[in-house]
Amino acid sequence: VGSSVEQISILIGADIAGKLLTGQRVQLDNGLVALETLLGWTLMGKLPVTTSKRNDITLNVISLLIQDRDITNFWDLETIGIKDLASQKSKETREKEVVERFLETVTVNEEGRYEIELPWTEEHLPLSSNRRHAERRLFSLTKKLQLENRLLDYHNVLQEWSKEGIIELVPKECLNQEGHYLAHRHVVKEDSTTKLRPVFNASAKTDNSNSLNLCLETGPNLIELIPKILLDFRKRNFGVISDIQKAFLQISVAKRDRNYLKFLWWSDPRATEMVEWRHARVVFGVSSCPFLLGAVIRFHLQKFVDKESSDQNVVSKLLRSFYVDNCVTSVDNEVELTTFMTEATSIMSEGQFTLRGWEFTGQQCGKETNVLGLVWHKERDTLCINPSILNTQKEDKVTKRSILSATNKVFDPIGFTCPVMLLPKLLLQRTWLWGLDWDTEVDEPVRQEFVNWKEQLQSLKELEIPRRLITNSVTEDGLSIHTFCDASGKAYAAAVYLRAASSQGVTVQLITAKVRVAPTKSTTIPRLELLAATIGARLTNFVIQELQYQNVQVYIWTDSTTVLSWILRDGNWNVFVKNRVTEIRQLVEWSCWRFVPGELNPADLPSRGCSAKQLIASKWWEGPLWLKKNSEEWPKSPDEVDETKVVRE
Repeated sequence: VGSSVEQISILIGADIAGKLLTGQRVQLDNGLVALETLLGWTLMGKLPVTTSKRNDITLNVISLLIQDRDITNFWDLETIGIKDLASQKSKETREKEVVERFLETVTVNEEGRYEIELPWTEEHLPLSSNRRHAERRLFSLTKKLQLENRLLDYHNVLQEWSKEGIIELVPKECLNQEGHYLAHRHVVKEDSTTKLRPVFNASAKTDNSNSLNLCLETGPNLIELIPKILLDFRKRNFGVISDIQKAFLQISVAKRDRNYLKFLWWSDPRATEMVEWRHARVVFGVSSCPFLLGAVIRFHLQKFVDKESSDQNVVSKLLRSFYVDNCVTSVDNEVELTTFMTEATSIMSEGQFTLRGWEFTGQQCGKETNVLGLVWHKERDTLCINPSILNTQKEDKVTKRSILSATNKVFDPIGFTCPVMLLPKLLLQRTWLWGLDWDTEVDEPVRQEFVNWKEQLQSLKELEIPRRLITNSVTEDGLSIHTFCDASGKAYAAAVYLRAASSQGVTVQLITAKVRVAPTKSTTIPRLELLAATIGARLTNFVIQELQYQNVQVYIWTDSTTVLSWILRDGNWNVFVKNRVTEIRQLVEWSCWRFVPGELNPADLPSRGCSAKQLIASKWWEGPLWLKKNSEEWPKSPDEVDETKVVRE
């Protein structure tokens, strides 16, 4: 807080302050309490009295800390595998507490179904009654259903849910108890087996009530599982996927929490009498439901670890293969494929989970399959960007908002399109520095650059990469991991490749790649090269851990002799260099580092960016041609180093 006394700039009344609180609270050692609000963190409490010329006594101190929004915050997905170790550790601590609380409360009910309690946040604000709001939403929904002639269909779906035990009428003794009502609406999908279904909104707030989702923990960020699962999916000869039928509805909610999952509906399709229902199973729409499903699946599978009657290879694969209700993995041959499908179905059925819709490499069904945001061609066994997101409309007005929207539509957790995705990020950074509002039109040069980039996105439909990283003919002794790092004045990047050598020749495939926009603050090229080396080391460590190869050689290449000198020498470097060199040495052996000339470095492309057509022509994902040669022909380190650049830091 400090010892200075500042002028009061703003007063927030008690009638407003209560609405700003989120429920997060931290007790500080000096007696103050930190409370999080929608505007930032506040400090409240009594300060220790100190001797001063001024004799005022401060009874309450409130300090609003508004976090500066940084342009790099929009690329959180792309930091998976390269996040700062300190921030990762604090995040994991909180996630561990949520998981431990789940393990203490999960049970199996009389139906043989897993039953969970909702993961409430600590000291969350109370959920006041939102009955009137729920009634207004019900009247609005009923009117829409009547106009669309779907009221009877909606009623029948809910009646079917009641028969299946998914929902239940609120018991008479619970009608006047504390609780919360979920708003709901209908969704129609004409091409689906279930054309009409109810969707529940746990994020709805009222003037007097918080939303249910703000009171619940969401658990670990499941998006971070996608790169890991995709690596396992690409590791072996046969890719195989499946999903759990009505996964969330197989998990029961403890009776003590069901009153917070109430909703209003009618006793008959004529909408004459309003009645209260509540959910008895996990509700899709509650923010914690993906975490709860994943935690239950993992809890269930742990029962089969070391169980003699279970195939431990199948159990191990299942533990690594689930993303929410999707099972995604790979196997070595057709015999293992059949065994996996049979055993996995049996194991999951014991937890009331039905695996269905099995698809695998070579299956000739004439259609493509979505796998964790990418499209899988099973016959060709290739992966590509979802072509539907590349269908873009002509932009009448280009703004900061439209640039961000177009950029985020291209989902590529592997990174094989990252050289193309650099340009819109640079444009967004430029408009951010100009201080443009979200809906203010950009100037003509920026507009033209963005329009040209967007028009060329269609070319990415031609881009496919092999799903398989290696083939059966390659043994682990013939494998090596090669990471390339590079930086330009605009960005820094790292790309990891797997080199597979056998009697049939050498293949090189991209495993993963990341590109980061350079900081807006002026930074030297050697420092940017060091940042590239840092994310290269993090990516390498991530890949080694996830692929679980035992005796694979690792090479990390950079075209900066300055960075190589920092890593390989024990110098008295400044704090910036020292901290990153220390981390790099902790993650990978110093002996892994090699020099590669800039013109032979494949990481040069993502660090500078390119168009979609240039990317396809380069076949960048296949690695540099020289890497397919014998190691004796690989680049050698130069004899001389520019010592002035090395010692400057």
